Amino acid sequence: MIMKICIVGANGRMGQAIIQIAQMQNIIIHSAVIRENTQYHGVALTQNNTKISNHIEKGADVILDFSNHQSTLNNIKSAVQYNIPILIGTTGSHTASDYKAYQNIIPILWAPNTSISWSIIQSSIEKINKIRNLAVSIGEVHHKNKADNPSGTTKQLHDKIQADQIWSLRAGDNMSMHQFLGLNNQEMIRFEHQVFNRKIYANDALKVCEWLVNQNPGLFTMQAFINNLSEITSLN
Repeated sequence: MIMKICIVGANGRMGQAIIQIAQMQNIIIHSAVIRENTQYHGVALTQNNTKISNHIEKGADVILDFSNHQSTLNNIKSAVQYNIPILIGTTGSHTASDYKAYQNIIPILWAPNTSISWSIIQSSIEKINKIRNLAVSIGEVHHKNKADNPSGTTKQLHDKIQADQIWSLRAGDNMSMHQFLGLNNQEMIRFEHQVFNRKIYANDALKVCEWLVNQNPGLFTMQAFINNLSEITSLN
């Protein structure tokens, strides 16, 4: 079955990347949701039956929410109303626990970073941090227009490992880099993940959604997805 997706925040950078990748992969874009009192101004929607709307409508198989965290609570209520799984990709002052009230109704995946590669790296970092006594620094570089500082990715990692130092820079137009540095008297451990194009986030978000639509109700993170990577045939 071809997946039908609803993209919330379709005018944004991630929304535009998802539209491009979805159309390349012949995924059905059921609807593109944009902010009220605005017009869709993005890449051409080649599927004539795509709805451009200011609100979520029934009929999609999954919702990808890349709007903003202030809108996410209303978006998840719409997902519950129409019984649609939702991937929450918004960042800011919210966490996965904010959505526990809905975890027994629909599948929800909270993903401040949809990169599968980074999720595998983060899992490794968490395991190393448990068995080693390390002084830890985590940091990031993002494009100059990124609103949240530090990013949701950095905050999520810090919540897991309680870093001794966090640093964050904003520069350029397309930067996205996360770094972990752990040090003790015996070894130094460094992980760095740099993304050159946000299409990798879009591609991986769609792969995660293919998995999410087959899950029972629950509140998931990217960790749950990578724990089931053996079920996935291709990530390209």
